[in-house]
Amino acid sequence: MSKDIFPYSLLFRRSNMDLFFYDADYVKYLKAAEKTKRGFTRVPDVEYENERKMVCGAVLEMNGYKYYVPVSSYKKKQPNNL
Repeated sequence: MSKDIFPYSLLFRRSNMDLFFYDADYVKYLKAAEKTKRGFTRVPDVEYENERKMVCGAVLEMNGYKYYVPVSSYKKKQPNNL
């Protein structure tokens, strides 16, 4: 599992936007850790059979920590959805 994230910058309407590639093994680790701690996870699936899901979201920095906030919605309402 790679711990490095490689940003690729490009110009988009006069603002910089960085693209990041996620490590599917790290996403699996996050899902398992959250399930262990909370009993459920809100980390989205990123792999379906032989396909990888394209994800889009914002990275926010608060109190020195960076948080990924996905831009998505659930098709089915469930108790654990925000």
